[in-house]
Amino acid sequence: MRAGIVAGLLVSSALAGPAFPAFAQDAPDPMASGEADVAGGAAEEPIIVTGTRLPDSGGGPPTPVVAQSAEVLLRSQPLGLAEALLQLPQFSGSLSARNRQAISSDGRGNYLNLRNVGPIRTLILLDGERLPPTTVGGLVDVDIIPEMLIKRVEVATSGVSAVYGSDAVTGVVNYVLDTRFKGLEAKAQVGVASRGDALNREFGLAGGTGFLDDRAHAQFSVEHSRAGELRLGDRPLQKRNLLTIGLNPALQPGTTANPYVFAGDVRNSLSTPGGRIITGPGAIAGAQFDAAGRVAAFDPGRFIGVTTQIGGSGQPFDPNRTLITGGKSTRAFGYLGYDLSDDITAFVQGLWSRNTTQFRTGINFATVPIFTDNAFLDPGLRALLASPANLPFGFDPVSAFVCGNGAPAAFCIVRVPSDLSPPVHQERDTSYTVKAGLRGELANGWAFNASYIHGQTRQNVRTPGELNNTNLYAALDAVRSPSGQIVCRVTLTNPGLYPGCVPYNPFGFGANDANRAAVEGFILGAPAYRVTNTTDDVIANLAGELGETWAGPIRMAVGAEYRRNSLRRISSADPAVAQVRTGIRGIDLAAPPFVLTNVGAAGGSQTVKEANLEIEVPLARDAALLHRLSVSGAARYTDYSTSGGVTTWKLGTAWEPVEGLRFRAVRSRDIRAPTLFDLFAGGTSARAALFDIHCNCQSPTGINVIGGGNPALDPEIADSLSLGVLAKPSFLPGLTASIDYYDLKIRKAITVLAPDQVIQECETAGGIGQACDAISRPLPFSNRTAANAATSVFTGAINAAALRTRGLDFDLSYAFDLGRTELTAQALATRVIRYETQGLAAVPAVSSAGFIDHSLSAVTPRWTAKFDLAAKRGSTSGHVAARFIDSLKVGLPPGTPGGFVYVTKRLPSVTYIDVGLSQTVSSGTTDFEIFADVHNLFDKQPPVFPGNLIAGLIYPTFLPLYDVVGRYMTVGVRIRR
Repeated sequence: MRAGIVAGLLVSSALAGPAFPAFAQDAPDPMASGEADVAGGAAEEPIIVTGTRLPDSGGGPPTPVVAQSAEVLLRSQPLGLAEALLQLPQFSGSLSARNRQAISSDGRGNYLNLRNVGPIRTLILLDGERLPPTTVGGLVDVDIIPEMLIKRVEVATSGVSAVYGSDAVTGVVNYVLDTRFKGLEAKAQVGVASRGDALNREFGLAGGTGFLDDRAHAQFSVEHSRAGELRLGDRPLQKRNLLTIGLNPALQPGTTANPYVFAGDVRNSLSTPGGRIITGPGAIAGAQFDAAGRVAAFDPGRFIGVTTQIGGSGQPFDPNRTLITGGKSTRAFGYLGYDLSDDITAFVQGLWSRNTTQFRTGINFATVPIFTDNAFLDPGLRALLASPANLPFGFDPVSAFVCGNGAPAAFCIVRVPSDLSPPVHQERDTSYTVKAGLRGELANGWAFNASYIHGQTRQNVRTPGELNNTNLYAALDAVRSPSGQIVCRVTLTNPGLYPGCVPYNPFGFGANDANRAAVEGFILGAPAYRVTNTTDDVIANLAGELGETWAGPIRMAVGAEYRRNSLRRISSADPAVAQVRTGIRGIDLAAPPFVLTNVGAAGGSQTVKEANLEIEVPLARDAALLHRLSVSGAARYTDYSTSGGVTTWKLGTAWEPVEGLRFRAVRSRDIRAPTLFDLFAGGTSARAALFDIHCNCQSPTGINVIGGGNPALDPEIADSLSLGVLAKPSFLPGLTASIDYYDLKIRKAITVLAPDQVIQECETAGGIGQACDAISRPLPFSNRTAANAATSVFTGAINAAALRTRGLDFDLSYAFDLGRTELTAQALATRVIRYETQGLAAVPAVSSAGFIDHSLSAVTPRWTAKFDLAAKRGSTSGHVAARFIDSLKVGLPPGTPGGFVYVTKRLPSVTYIDVGLSQTVSSGTTDFEIFADVHNLFDKQPPVFPGNLIAGLIYPTFLPLYDVVGRYMTVGVRIRR
């Protein structure tokens, strides 16, 4: 079996990486099983089930470790290494297409998140050097990595910014390539849910060879996957149309007087499928339009709030919107290396990937004015409006009804045009990275590596099917021409200014079926934008021995790096661009181009200069209670062209009083630099439906959500502490146990709050502070009536948040033989002692470990764990795994700022059972491995936790934590030669 299949995963507080390329990356560990292949060639690496891999000097780095082989990872999750990593307790809060509802961008991909403090604070490396970002927000989708040629994955779980640079606040994930792989490998697999959906197909081919007397080495891989979409209505919970609500419309929901309940058959009371009149003459106010376009009574069902009702005529939302995105992914990799001498290798490699996806999550909606001369008005309604007795005093034009900031109108309706084509988010991401360099050894055993990396990602996003505001209002104002035809009014008042205008009938579901294509062609558009991320990186490292103490050699590494990043975004729907709306009645002249997606231009660049030093000094060896003792330290100075210089550092020690027992400690100062998007994002504007807790109301026209960059941002500052003990007793071979304590504090954290969070923060602060400055209201904060509903919220990035998390990691594993059967049992668990966030300095911190609440963006169970029992007998192997998620208290502790009160007090714990079986058949020099896996064997359904905004918008559970796919079966074959 080749090295890449049996290579180890290391979860550690300090990596070998580029800092110690000569003596740490493949050095044997006295407490690990077997001996590593230092050359990294085709010889078999050890399967590191437990233990710590250390350089062969002194006590080695202070390294807490959870170790598994890549074979174990793929066995536990055949969908890929990233999906398998996401199941480990340390990766709580990671994002993938399977654990989150589709969002407005980055709809597919895997984004690794250590300690649940955000993927942006976990640094992703390939062969010890950072990968260029693949998203506009600076994240790296690890699905671009060529998994078939990965030799091992190394994961550090505490801050190592001093060693690897910015963003390594919670650690790094380092994918190590097997650049000397020889042979040919192919794979094919297919997966499907037990309900017959979520189909996933994957194919791959990898090969490698040596030539020119084995001084040259070449490898390649090509991998392709295609995943099917899962829709909201494909899973049973969505059919209940659940929402978290307060049952008393007169009181603020989520309070002790009006606690939240989980209710079914909840609908949006502002609209109906045919449209609802929200303001107008008393005779029709509140009525709806039936399928024939006539005014009909509105069935209120059971009213539970300004915008929601149980049952009745309210608007249900389309269950065919996306729950889990589908899409296609293709990646290709090539490597060519040449040994210039026995000690120096020159190489060049290239990585290319393309991901495409489309999904439906957005919902078109509009609050629009209707004028008395509208040609589509029912004759009876027209007659009603023509009678002065039915109109407010002074109707025309002094006291007329106004929708938003438009012109006076006869009445206003809310319309969700669900009888027209829905918005469809289409995304194509293309990424490439080219790397060239030299590595090897100099005199006296000093090792070096130098490389140049150029990477670029281009993200193209298009959303056909969105309402174009200008064209919508032009089409809505339909009148009769002198010849009696129904035309857009602007074709009479401003001929030629809006060519192709097609009148739109908003009265009744299906009213435009006869000319639907023409109507859609005019009022629906396709906002689009393109983002280009470019990185140029020059890196050089040198490592070797300075001398010796009586306990062993003193080792040192120095490095330097120069990096330039640039970001450019162009958009066809820039809200900063003035819109031509001459002659159109009823429209807000400041309204953005589209109802949903309005993205501003962005652009900027940053240069980064870095220098780092790392040293390890052994202090004792083979003495009483000092079997091994060492200290290590690292420092890095980083100069950003945008914010200036900053210093990070790391100090650690490892102590083995006796062989088989190790204590370790690490203290570090780390940073997370602002991304280019944080700094230079262009202005954005979107219309959003939002419940305003300040007035216990919701504007029927929605609010403007405004975003943008902040060039004055500084790097985040983090302090972390890690303490641990590792035992591998000689009296019980095969047993390893470790416990590690971590404590991470982040200040000056960069935060972009959601609009409802901004409003909540302002309420908590009592109407003063940065959050309140970001909210526009027509009246003073003291006014809590519906007349003072928020009209806009700014959500740009600021250095205002803080976060602290601390807890314990447990690893217990035991490998033994039972007759001819090899058995391995491993239990991994994380206990979160504290998870505390502070959105702004002016508001109190919120402690939320073990709680779930609608005010939280990150939910952190007290306990998460995974137990795996694997058995191998000859060419047959199998495994059973249990994944555990602790129960959660619903609502925050009493008195916590921003928390809500619920009738439901707890979500139950969840345990998922996975099983797998594989059989290898050999024929000459070729191995055929056939495997099958069943995930969530007992089809465990997620706990119910609905949203609290609009029923039917999201699936009623916490998607980042629970499985919504259900029982999932994968079968496949791997062929190696």
